[in-house]
Amino acid sequence: IRINFDEAPNPATFPAYQVIGVTRDLRTGLVFSPDGPFIHLPFQPGKSGGEYLLVRMRAEASRVIAMTYTETAALNPNATLAMRATAENVALQNMPFRVAANLALTLGLIALALAAIGLYGVMSFVVTQRTREIGVRVALGAQPHGILALFIKQGLRLIAIGIFIGLLGGAAIARL
Repeated sequence: IRINFDEAPNPATFPAYQVIGVTRDLRTGLVFSPDGPFIHLPFQPGKSGGEYLLVRMRAEASRVIAMTYTETAALNPNATLAMRATAENVALQNMPFRVAANLALTLGLIALALAAIGLYGVMSFVVTQRTREIGVRVALGAQPHGILALFIKQGLRLIAIGIFIGLLGGAAIARL
């Protein structure tokens, strides 16, 4: 039972119990929000709703869940259970973060493809503008691999400048 300890419980509605033990902290709620204080009270057959059964197991979760359903049905055929393994619960809670990460990955890959296409276009334009220079270099005896190396070096210089500016911009945005 979750109790709001900011307000004192009304003695008329909150019966007295004998404390028989204190449990260590455990996670029962959302993964990314802290659990509040809990009081473990004995099961009361007349009341329904809001009861939790926490089962720590060493066996396979599906077997333990099936056995718990069987034993609960034997004790009370009208009882309803909704059981989930902790790993499944954590996976469900992490789903929005996985979707956001996959979306960011997809957008990043699209941006990378657009940057590669843009770089190809710029380099193609530069080479086209320098066709006469390439012809003069070949006429003076330049080797084709030397001309190719010249343009690759210039392209890598553009890439390095773009990476540097991108890292500076990313660092500035990260501080925001």
